[in-house]
Amino acid sequence: MTNQEATTDPEIISKMQTLLESHTLAVHQNLQKYMSTVDSRFEELRSHISSSIGVSADLSRPPVSTPSSSTTVPTSSTTFPTQSTTLVSSTDNSPLLRSMKMEVPKFDGTDPNGWDFRINEFFDFHGTPDHLQLRIVSFHMEGKAAAWFQWMKANNLLSTWQSFLINLKQRFGASMYEDHQGNLSKLTQTSTVAEFQSAFEELMNKVTGISEPLLISFFITGLKPDIRRELLFGRPTSLMEAFTLA
Repeated sequence: MTNQEATTDPEIISKMQTLLESHTLAVHQNLQKYMSTVDSRFEELRSHISSSIGVSADLSRPPVSTPSSSTTVPTSSTTFPTQSTTLVSSTDNSPLLRSMKMEVPKFDGTDPNGWDFRINEFFDFHGTPDHLQLRIVSFHMEGKAAAWFQWMKANNLLSTWQSFLINLKQRFGASMYEDHQGNLSKLTQTSTVAEFQSAFEELMNKVTGISEPLLISFFITGLKPDIRRELLFGRPTSLMEAFTLA
């Protein structure tokens, strides 16, 4: 039989087709097994990564503790503990904020208005419940403020957070007869512009209801004559612009 006859023999062609189909089927089955193995290992890897991320997130969250109800108010001679609280905002739980630390503002009897602002911002940021606020600040009163707080507690005069703030400002704030607006209008520069501006801002924070043009006038009037002339020539339209030009 010649080569041409062998390649055209129907029986041989049929056997070759059967052999080719069998080989193709075997290759296809092996490929399916391989892909199945790859998919299985990929799922295992993804599950392992997800578990690792979950554990890391849990470990990155520090435990939150609350003051014990049995804690007593320290005396005025006691050194108060420093409380470092992890920042966890009720509206922003980003990893960056969770990693930051903030000290509870202390109060020693000076600048009650400034402390009032800082402590309320602190409690608002943390979402601190009202019934815990007095307990927390009891550990962060110092000097004469600590002695006053102890006396208020011993006489059952600490009822609510708001009444506490009112009493605190009455005790440590400026006299109601003090004319802050008058003092602001009479303030004059005796050293650097920066020191004058700081004193001006401190008095400005104690008054309300003054228009910005009047504040600009008070600030410019209190400057030294040469600096005052420059600002009058510049005609600032805002207090911040006046601060910048000075």
